[in-house]
Amino acid sequence: MISRLIRARQRGQLIEAEQIYRNILGTAPHNFDATQFLGVVFLQRGQLSDGERLIARALKINPKDPSAHNNRGNALRGLKRTGDALASFDKIALKPDYVEAFYNRGVVFQELMRAEGALASYDRALALRPDHVEALSNRRNTLHKLKRYDEALASFDKAIALKPDYAEAFYNRGVVFQELMRAEEALASYDKAIALRPNYVEALYNRGAALQELTRFEEALASYGKAIALRPDFAEARFNRSLVLLLTGNYADGWDEYAALLTGNPDSKEL
Repeated sequence: MISRLIRARQRGQLIEAEQIYRNILGTAPHNFDATQFLGVVFLQRGQLSDGERLIARALKINPKDPSAHNNRGNALRGLKRTGDALASFDKIALKPDYVEAFYNRGVVFQELMRAEGALASYDRALALRPDHVEALSNRRNTLHKLKRYDEALASFDKAIALKPDYAEAFYNRGVVFQELMRAEEALASYDKAIALRPNYVEALYNRGAALQELTRFEEALASYGKAIALRPDFAEARFNRSLVLLLTGNYADGWDEYAALLTGNPDSKEL
């Protein structure tokens, strides 16, 4: 039974794993592992409410299991119950070296706009695992919010050194450079992100903005055009494209683009 269960989990065969857990619970209804991992199966299938309910039941059987608190925290976060999720991740004291719980707590702090708490959690995760790329990247985002730009850039550089194909890190580094009015360096970062992920809509849009700032208008139009082709309802890209068309004397096309944007967003107060 155990070897079959392990194989099913390793192969991602959720239906088989679910049936095995249900069979266990049929004879041992208070089995902690079967209750918790049946809940995890539901989470993996996107059934967050059912998964959270089962993991909460498992915690009544064994309230001191840190992995169950972490799993329940992830479920609660997915359900947008961020306060409850944070309370689950705060059970991290049960296992002070639990890297993923510190990381997940940092994510919840970020969602609650509590940057200092997020930074402290990411720092704890990185103290335990310095090569945790996602924690490094999210730490940078937090430093950015705190306007600690040099530290943010250093954090991204470290994340990229550890994972050179991390498109999000290149993109977010570009955002910092752009905020610092360093458009050439921002453009280079966006180019790296797009080389890794050609359909990276946000990077294409921001690349257009950097090119616009550098008055490289034809290239900016092309970048905005690619972003719009991938996401036709991308209002900001359509607005900037109409502006560049007007700046370059293409008045008819510029006003047509702007009129189409207004037609698609009749209630917008920002256009």
